[in-house]
Amino acid sequence: MMHRPRLPTTLLAALTLTMSILGSATAIEGIDSPAGDLRIALDRLLAEHAFLTVQALEAGVTDDDQFAAAAEALEDNTAELEDAIAGIYDEEASQRFGDLWRAHIGYLVDYTRARQAADEVAEQRAIDGLEAYQNEFVTFIADSNPHLSEGTLHHLLEDHLGQLQQVANLKAGEFEEVYAAAREAYGHMFELGDGLSRAIAEQFPDTFSGGRIAFGPAFDMQIGLDRLLGEHAFFAVEVMRLADGDPEHQRAASEALASNGQLLSEAIADIYGDQAGRGFAAIWEQHNGHYVDYVRARLGGDETAADAARAGLEEFGDRLAEFFVSANDLLDPEAVRAGLAAHTDHLLEQVDAHGAGDYAAAFAIGREAHQHMGAVSDLLATGIANQFPGRFLPDTALRSAPGTSAIGWLALVVAIAFVFRTAWTRRHASRPA
Repeated sequence: MMHRPRLPTTLLAALTLTMSILGSATAIEGIDSPAGDLRIALDRLLAEHAFLTVQALEAGVTDDDQFAAAAEALEDNTAELEDAIAGIYDEEASQRFGDLWRAHIGYLVDYTRARQAADEVAEQRAIDGLEAYQNEFVTFIADSNPHLSEGTLHHLLEDHLGQLQQVANLKAGEFEEVYAAAREAYGHMFELGDGLSRAIAEQFPDTFSGGRIAFGPAFDMQIGLDRLLGEHAFFAVEVMRLADGDPEHQRAASEALASNGQLLSEAIADIYGDQAGRGFAAIWEQHNGHYVDYVRARLGGDETAADAARAGLEEFGDRLAEFFVSANDLLDPEAVRAGLAAHTDHLLEQVDAHGAGDYAAAFAIGREAHQHMGAVSDLLATGIANQFPGRFLPDTALRSAPGTSAIGWLALVVAIAFVFRTAWTRRHASRPA
């Protein structure tokens, strides 16, 4: 494989394009760190892979239609990871990565179905396939990048595969354990993404400069927000997807959604104090409640209740925007409102698509929701880093101008939505009726 760095394409180029709309080259505005951009991009895609895989494993033994939609979303995620590899290395490396990555997803699905069917022969065949994948993938990555040892890679992949196998091994009814394992798998992908991005930045320091800043407190803070906000999007999709299924499964998903909200509240309290954490929690819990109410109302055909829940979600955006702006006067009120309004729209649209039986659209919008939470994280992280430079920006004297224009953030939201919606529209328009 060639180790000549190229200008990043597709995923990384799209990140650069959207951030350039805001007058900044990086996710945290005012900090010049292409290595930090790489870290954020890989972490987001790999984390999404974990949750989409969990959804595919769940659907693979219960619902063929939803499994097909989950598999399509997972394939889209894989294609974007391929594009990232092509941008860093070359097309040959991208193709090899894609072949191996798809193989491990297939083996995990096979393993899950074999466990459910108590087919020991098929189960062992899937295990053998996973072991072969791990060895091939470790060799491929280690040959591509001298800064990654085979031992480290084996450890990271063993954890990833073990966590997803844990999801597959759980018996019917062990829903809390499923979500605990899913959370562990999701969090671990940030470790894998961090390891890969650090090694790539060390391999190509001219292309991915700012490595020291990339793993400093500002980007650590943003990764923390990415993790929690992305997890919120996943559990919101789970609540919707399970609304007409096992009540206990839906209850576990709703509890996981609420637990994620508690962690977000703790993160806010860590920055702004306990009183602010409690204030955020009250607003966030209410919006989760309105969302669950909307799901139930749409399922039950109660348009009056659905309208009331929709109005509550729309009010939530204004209330949370006021909360953040009162805590941080560097944030533009209209920018925050625009970001939260888009989040509300994603929640409602994916519920409506799922209720109409358009599972492909529901999963595609779910991906948009996850991607958009990264844009919200970008906005908040920039404001927080500049509000507390001594805590988050000790390694750089660069600062962004106070506040980010509403026009800039609206452009970012529109650009992200356009990329995803255009891809989905073209893909489905090309299908025979």
